[in-house]
Amino acid sequence: MNRSQRKSRSSKTRSKSKKTKGGLFDFLKRKMTLMVIWILVVINAILLSSLVQRLIATGDHTPQGSMVTMQEPLKVEVLNGCGITGLANEFAEYLRRKECNVVNVDNAEDFDYLKTIIIDRGRRESRNVKKFRELIGLDEDRVLLIRSQESESEISLIVGSDYEELKAFRSLHRF
Repeated sequence: MNRSQRKSRSSKTRSKSKKTKGGLFDFLKRKMTLMVIWILVVINAILLSSLVQRLIATGDHTPQGSMVTMQEPLKVEVLNGCGITGLANEFAEYLRRKECNVVNVDNAEDFDYLKTIIIDRGRRESRNVKKFRELIGLDEDRVLLIRSQESESEISLIVGSDYEELKAFRSLHRF
């Protein structure tokens, strides 16, 4: 073999080894990239399933003594049914702190209410009315269902002469 043939042969061998090294490197690079993509897909799937589980598993997780956190706060009307000055305002302030939307504070038609009552207008779920009743400290027999679309409020609280016995009033006047 002459010199030019050997040179040609050795340059071919070098180019083959370069291709093999470069080919192996590119192959490993592609495999690593593919593996990273699959790892990211798995992580995204786990995060997505966690999000779906949280959205599905939204139950009643409110702490005792607080109102249900609703998309829209409960619209409440507070009426003074016993004639004690400022009493409806006290209850209204208490309800605002408990995340109710107090839309009206006024006197009832008369001051002859011996017992405090709740008028449910029938526009909220019964569990929301129950939580409101428990917040005030009333028994179930003190809730009257009077369906109405005319009133701006969803619930009317008429504070009667028994106001001092209510959980809400005692909560306001702790010493």
